[in-house]
Amino acid sequence: MTHGGLLSMFETVYHAVPVVTMPVFCDHDGNSAKAVRDGYALKLELQELTTEKLVWAINEVIHDPR
Repeated sequence: MTHGGLLSMFETVYHAVPVVTMPVFCDHDGNSAKAVRDGYALKLELQELTTEKLVWAINEVIHDPR
């Protein structure tokens, strides 16, 4: 889980792990969108967050073989 800040995204790529992002402000939205396009992230909208969406996203990055 990350807000999608640039350092968090560098760490994600360096360690080659998938991530769930929830952008808050600044560059977070763009960084998260790029990570989704590149295939190593799922993006959740903070304003639309539900327990079900969060659990789904975490399970998806844990169990998806990509």
